[in-house]
Amino acid sequence: WVPGGRAPVRFVHAAHATGAVVHVGQHQHGHPTIKLGKDFAGAQGGRAMKVLVLNCGSSSVKYQLIETSLAAIEADDDRMLARGTVERIGTASAVHTLVVPGREKVTDSKEILEHREALADILRVLTHPEIGVIAGHSEVDAVGHRMVHGGERFTASALATPEAIRAVQDCVPLAPLHNPPNLRGYEAAKRVLPDVPHALVFDTASNQTMPPVAYLYGLPYVL
Repeated sequence: WVPGGRAPVRFVHAAHATGAVVHVGQHQHGHPTIKLGKDFAGAQGGRAMKVLVLNCGSSSVKYQLIETSLAAIEADDDRMLARGTVERIGTASAVHTLVVPGREKVTDSKEILEHREALADILRVLTHPEIGVIAGHSEVDAVGHRMVHGGERFTASALATPEAIRAVQDCVPLAPLHNPPNLRGYEAAKRVLPDVPHALVFDTASNQTMPPVAYLYGLPYVL
C-alpha cells in the first residue's frame, strides 16, 4: 500500500473467509481499490457487485465505489463508478470531493466532526439523485477497509468478525497513529452498512510471505 498514492500497487492481499477472496490495492492517485475473487462473486450468482472501499485516516477518508463481476474479474476489467475524499474531518470546514468518470468534479464544504458523519456524507453523495451513482444503500454489496498493522496475527486479509476487530485493537501499539482511525472508519461504516460483509486488508499482510533471507539481518540475535 502506498499511503501517498505516488505509485500504483497491485492487488496482492487475499482473504479467505466464508468463501470470499478479497484483493485490495491503491490507485495511483491515492484512492483505495478492490477486487473480489471468484468464490465471493460467484456466491452472488455471477451478477455485478458494487464494493465500497475505504482508507480512513485520522482526519480524512479516501474512497472508491467499484463495480465488478465474474466476467470483469476474468478480464481484469473492474469499473470504477466513483472516487472521492473527505478531508479536514473534525472541523467546521471539512471538504468533500467527488469524482465520477465523465463528469465534472464536485466539491462541498461543511461541518463534519467525526468519521461517522463522513461516512454518512459519502453515502449521501453516492446516492444523490443528481450527482450520485447509485439509487440507495442497498446497492452496496460489500465494504473493504484498509488496516495498517495486523502484527503476526494476520497473514492475509480477513472478514471483519468481532474476534478480528479485537485482534486489530491489540495491534494498536504497533501503529498508534494509523490503526485507531482505521478502526473508527470500520465502526462508522458498520453502523451505516450493517448487513453487508466487511473485509479488513492489512498493509503488513504481504510481509508475512517474505522468506527469512529477506527479513533477517546477518547479525547475532542478542543484538
